Amino acid sequence: STIIATTVTGSLFTIGMSMTYLEGLYDLLPACGIALCTFLIAYFIIPKMKSFSDRLSIADAMGKRYGSLAGMITAICAVISSLGIIAVQYKVFGEVINYFLNFDPVSAIICTGCIITLYSAFGGIRSVTFTDILQLTIFGTVIPLIDFILWRTTITTNILSYDVIATNDIFNLWHVLDYKQPGFWPMVTLFIYFMIPLPNPAAFQRIIMGSTLNQAKRAFNISGIVVLFIIIAVAWIGFLLYVINPNLDPGG
Repeated sequence: STIIATTVTGSLFTIGMSMTYLEGLYDLLPACGIALCTFLIAYFIIPKMKSFSDRLSIADAMGKRYGSLAGMITAICAVISSLGIIAVQYKVFGEVINYFLNFDPVSAIICTGCIITLYSAFGGIRSVTFTDILQLTIFGTVIPLIDFILWRTTITTNILSYDVIATNDIFNLWHVLDYKQPGFWPMVTLFIYFMIPLPNPAAFQRIIMGSTLNQAKRAFNISGIVVLFIIIAVAWIGFLLYVINPNLDPGG
């Protein structure tokens, strides 16, 4: 649960849905590289981490192998790399609170940041794991429910047909895979970028949470399957929204 929730964030949900609406398969296919990355971590990274199983973080592991200076540099880089991801998630939360409660998004972000910081500091990894399980439960319930509601809408109104795919290049698989199209190589580049198994701080922590490396490997393999399903389910929402109304504002 915590591996999946770490990979499938609120930003992936909102960005994946809006970008599928805008770019179709040009966004979905590269996003599948995120799931492939999980498999590659299981098969290529985890088996080589036996000597780091007693470490608490990736900075701690680098410090053990290369000295305290290397550990400090790794910690600083890890913080910087995580700031952008966390900022996007806070921004999404602020927009959601503003939409439903008409509350100032900046104030919502500040309050949320203080609560999460205190919650993580005093609750430790146990509280983070509990939150991840709750997040996965919500995603596993809400995303299929939205898919079903939109699918029923398209079936009821009889607007979902093969012509929608055939007449829209961004949803036509053969058009997207045509290397002569201008969007092909950027799509391939993005796919390769997403599939690179970088041992980021969160992934490292999830690996060492396992009781054994074999358990961690099995957990990442299962997570990769679930992550792929969620990515496709989120993209399906964007596609159905496009079918229902192709003139929506994806950033609104």
